[in-house]
Amino acid sequence: MMASPPLAGHAAAVNSLLLAAPEAAATRDAKGATACHLAAVYGLEAVVAALLNFSLELAMVTDNSGKLPIHVASLEGHIKVLEVLIREAPQCITAATPKGLNAAMLATLNGHVDALRLLIAAAPELAAAVDEYNSTCTEVAAQEGNTDCLKLLLEVAPASATAPSDEGVTPIHMAAMQGHDVALELLLTAAPEGTAVLTDKGATPSHIAAEHGTTACLRRLIAAAPATASAKDCNGFTPTHWAAGLGHLEALEVLLDAAPGTATSQAVDGTTPLHHAAFSGHIAVVERLVSLVPESMNVMAKGRTTPLHRAAQNGQTDAVVALLSLAPDTLNAQTDLGTTALHIAAVEGHEDTVAALLRAGAAQIPGFPEFDGPWPAHLAACQGHAETLKLLLEADPEAGERRDSEASALHYSTVLQQFVCLRCIF
Repeated sequence: MMASPPLAGHAAAVNSLLLAAPEAAATRDAKGATACHLAAVYGLEAVVAALLNFSLELAMVTDNSGKLPIHVASLEGHIKVLEVLIREAPQCITAATPKGLNAAMLATLNGHVDALRLLIAAAPELAAAVDEYNSTCTEVAAQEGNTDCLKLLLEVAPASATAPSDEGVTPIHMAAMQGHDVALELLLTAAPEGTAVLTDKGATPSHIAAEHGTTACLRRLIAAAPATASAKDCNGFTPTHWAAGLGHLEALEVLLDAAPGTATSQAVDGTTPLHHAAFSGHIAVVERLVSLVPESMNVMAKGRTTPLHRAAQNGQTDAVVALLSLAPDTLNAQTDLGTTALHIAAVEGHEDTVAALLRAGAAQIPGFPEFDGPWPAHLAACQGHAETLKLLLEADPEAGERRDSEASALHYSTVLQQFVCLRCIF
């Protein structure tokens, strides 16, 4: 709450000033606030009453952010000011800011439950009103973890527990996202079916908790609905995919305890949680998944891509090293196109990853077998990755001269004017 100014609240003085200079009532400061806004911010109900007695229009004047006096009073939780505004200017009760935030939402935002109760009593429809994102007061309470406000809102509008905002996010999804476990408990008590409600992308609240690593919420959701531990969203991702891809090891353990089969569950694109962990470079997750299901190292996504290919693609050198230590036989595994992890790292210019693969003994072989190439050196040369090409040439001096069905790395460097690569070859 804002501190009161040293000299404020003199309603009689305000009346005298308005009589002497009526235009002062509409004067604004740099933020567009009138005297009525300032009185509302500081909780000066007598001054607000004096100003409204002079002109009720002041209740409907917005500042530069589009807020009315009732909005700023709600943010600060000033009950007596709200009582004056509700009594003298009821037309402002349901008014919203340009972003669709009404007074009840703003009171909820800062956890002012008494202010919220007063506003809903004056205008019950506020409990179900939505902002520009179609969020209700209940979603605001869930997002902020304001449980006293949430209890009140669930009493007056129990259906709001599963009311979807934009993208299908409900208050239950929001509580799970923010890790507000007590708020989540209240919402699930009001709407147990909310554990299975999907967003527009097919995500359950368990997916959201896994994505954000809110482990306590995830435990609660799985205890309430065990099947959600293995549910798939529109991309075929389970909560385990999300936890693995974002490195949430504790959440991953919860999910693997509840649904161990999700360790090798494949999404629409064929990727497993291990593919996701490898791509993002989450070593502890990689090691945990492989220790639980060693064969997951050999599960291939579309195009026959392995977790090693994914790690190489994103330049996750530590993950590459970890994967090779766990399954060295995957070093030269080829995709449908005949490309190895070395090809993929070379075309992306991931020098450290290329170096690690070469140290492990990666073979420089042609990709796209039907075309007898390109070789890793060709790919590096085409993209102008001079340092990567240098590493490949140091490991195999003849790499620059080998030809695919079209040309050698030298030809590619010349035609594509990759002069920095030409210097490496010569």
